[in-house]
This record gives sequence, C-alpha cells and structure tokens, in this order.
Amino acid sequence: MPTKSITGLLPILFPFLRWRKEINKRSLKSDLAAGITGAIIVLPQGLTFAMIAVSSNLRWVSGAWAPWPTLYRR
Repeated sequence: MPTKSITGLLPILFPFLRWRKEINKRSLKSDLAAGITGAIIVLPQGLTFAMIAVSSNLRWVSGAWAPWPTLYRR
C-alpha cells in the first residue's frame, strides 16, 4: 500500500484546501452574504424549536430525543 505524505493527505481531510485558490473578492462577498442570511434565518428558528422542546405542555417533544430534560423536572 503506497504511503502518502502529510501534505498529500491534507486536501483529502480538509477539502477547502483544494478550492481555496479559487476564492476572490466577489465570491467571498457572496459567501459572506449567504452566511449572514443563513444565520438570520437559522438562529431564531433553532431558538424557537428549543423553546418548544422545553415547554411545559410539550415535554414529550424533548423526551423523544433526549429523555434527561423530562427526568429532572418532576
């Protein structure tokens, strides 16, 4: 079995190392806008789901995936 040097393994372990040379100002600006937009949408959604999961009326929601929150609230 041929051995690869560590520099040959890095792009396999971290794929962004292969395409980092293609990044320019325009693509970086687009990526930043996409990241901010995603964060604006995903963070409030995640917080809302967390609030629903710990709601006193819906304990079974959190208990379905992690029983420990319902065990200690009795």
